[in-house]
Amino acid sequence: RKMDHVEAIIFDLDNTLVDTQGADVKAYEKIRKLLQSERPGRDPEPVVSHFRRALALMPSDPNASFPSTDAWRRELWARALLADLPSDPVAAAALAPACFALWNTTRLQNMRLSEAAHAMLLRLRASGRYRLALLTNGDGATQRAKVEACGCAELVDVVVFAGELPEEKPAPSAFHACCGLLGASPCRCVMVGDSLECDVRGAQAAGFAAAVWVRGSVARETIVDRDGGEGDGTRCRRFPVRSVVELEDVLRELE
Repeated sequence: RKMDHVEAIIFDLDNTLVDTQGADVKAYEKIRKLLQSERPGRDPEPVVSHFRRALALMPSDPNASFPSTDAWRRELWARALLADLPSDPVAAAALAPACFALWNTTRLQNMRLSEAAHAMLLRLRASGRYRLALLTNGDGATQRAKVEACGCAELVDVVVFAGELPEEKPAPSAFHACCGLLGASPCRCVMVGDSLECDVRGAQAAGFAAAVWVRGSVARETIVDRDGGEGDGTRCRRFPVRSVVELEDVLRELE
């Protein structure tokens, strides 16, 4: 089924344009080595696991009592260190800044567009057919640092930090805010992202023409079919792909 000309393509950032999970793996490996050096004879894994769980539950300060997300995340490292060695709170407090700095720096150093993704964005811009945007959830300062690290801002027309909007994805208002900045109708926009809930279903609720789900290794048959048919009558077509660089194939199929 063909559709009207696509005017705009909106990309998610984490695990869509950049391999955040891969950057995390490298950052935690560095932390393990630091802890083995600073705390010889102690297994670093409980500290890493404690921090990862806490970060997943509360990526930002839920009470807004810390001056920044970075300060909050330093506190999460301090808590993880203290939980592992409660008899020495001074040492935990002293080591937390180094853990945060190493973890954060290593993550950002590895937030890179792949050569293939970079080339794809250049081709899409050079075609003159599409307006391009980045729409990312999360704390604005944290996401800005990632965008700066990967250098993708100059490859798109608009960057929207949904954490600074009244609502984040999957709320339709986040998608519509992005469409407004692009000057594009939702029914002529395509969303590209790795989250079935935030990106795919969010785009569907916002009235987008299509959603490209960067699913990695998840079996597509278990979630969506390529024709977008989940029996809900939606006009938003869904396309599962393994990598963001398959987007151009989807655009050819759409048009």
